[in-house]
Amino acid sequence: MEGGSRPTFRRILFSANTAHTGGAIAVGAEASAVVEDCLAEGNNALGTGGAFQVHDGGMLYLRRCVLRDNRGGNGGALGIGAGVIDAEACTLASNTADFGGAMAVISGSADLRRCLLLGNQAAYQGGGIIVTSGAARLEACRVDSNLAQIGGGAIHAYDSTLDLRECLLACNEAGPSPGSPGGAVYCQSSSAGLDQCTLAANRGSPGSAIHTDDAYFLVSLERSLVAMGLGGSAVEGPLGGAITASCCDIWGNEGGDWVGPLAGQEAADGNLCADPLFCGEAIPDLPWSIAASSPCAPEQTGACGLIGACPVGCDVSSADDAAIDPDPTGTRAAASLGIRVSADPNPLMAGASSLIRISSVPDACTARIEEITIHDGAGRRVRRLPAPGVVSMAPYVEWDGRDEAGRWVGSGIYFCRVQIEGIVYQCAMTIVR
Repeated sequence: MEGGSRPTFRRILFSANTAHTGGAIAVGAEASAVVEDCLAEGNNALGTGGAFQVHDGGMLYLRRCVLRDNRGGNGGALGIGAGVIDAEACTLASNTADFGGAMAVISGSADLRRCLLLGNQAAYQGGGIIVTSGAARLEACRVDSNLAQIGGGAIHAYDSTLDLRECLLACNEAGPSPGSPGGAVYCQSSSAGLDQCTLAANRGSPGSAIHTDDAYFLVSLERSLVAMGLGGSAVEGPLGGAITASCCDIWGNEGGDWVGPLAGQEAADGNLCADPLFCGEAIPDLPWSIAASSPCAPEQTGACGLIGACPVGCDVSSADDAAIDPDPTGTRAAASLGIRVSADPNPLMAGASSLIRISSVPDACTARIEEITIHDGAGRRVRRLPAPGVVSMAPYVEWDGRDEAGRWVGSGIYFCRVQIEGIVYQCAMTIVR
């Protein structure tokens, strides 16, 4: 579509379409399109944008869409060629491409807010996103378990700028062997700013989390947590390069923490090297949330505030303390009765319901369920659900994503708290609207 057209697509399935660029939709010069609450799956583009593509000044607005199992040469789901994409509360999952498993930005810009990029793959660079001579801004996004074969497990930038705010980049991989730089982020002649981000368990070498190859471009980390990286040290690049960190915790990375271009910064500007006390198995759906006693929690950091993208979500006292139940709202935790609470589906999309499952060992089947409540990330209660009696009577409890007044809750991380015989059990849910 070109020439000033302004279509809007709502609640449409785009499936198994093929084109040279933009398998389902291509937006060209002087045109813009709005795509809301749509599903794009199984589309294919030989060139750019397996599902959707914009070029030559076109603009595409995506809201609450799911793009999965699409394939493109550049950008498995989304492609930009001198255009603009603005996406909010979208999920890009299991897409594949040569470059940019989920999205390729070429001489254009992308702005993603509250989006999930999960399990995308690139045959070369940018398992999640590749940006070339362009710009990408991500806010409150989760980039998880993406894979590139050569570099930039989550994001690869060349001659570009990156701006990441309150983002979680976890379990991304830059490649299967040494010489695959930037487990999470790989900057080539590019600048990057990361503010209040968590980079955890990414794999790459050089740079288990971040690698930059040019000393003249600034990479800055503020209030960010870089932990448990595999392969290289946490951040790698030319010695003497412009890599700065303030109010950051860099800890437990296989190749080293405050080394290389970060050496000498560990004792300055609020930086630290300490176990962040991730919640781990205590909150299986959001293991990178932190304990109330974490050195990254606001109560311990002073003027720095929260370090990392994930909230306080449990009350464990060490990384191995799996017997303590999560409790961000202050209710006491006690010994486990062999009960586990989980949510399905997770993330929860617009118009769907989440099933809160309560599973247990046989001895706990007669335990009494006293209360089931939903809380936002700050611990405020948004909904009370009916308690069905005893555990054996509750294979699941349904939550429709609404608050007490019947309104849809906004996008974000929520907690379901189930109180059983005085013990609080909890699971985390990601809501995408």
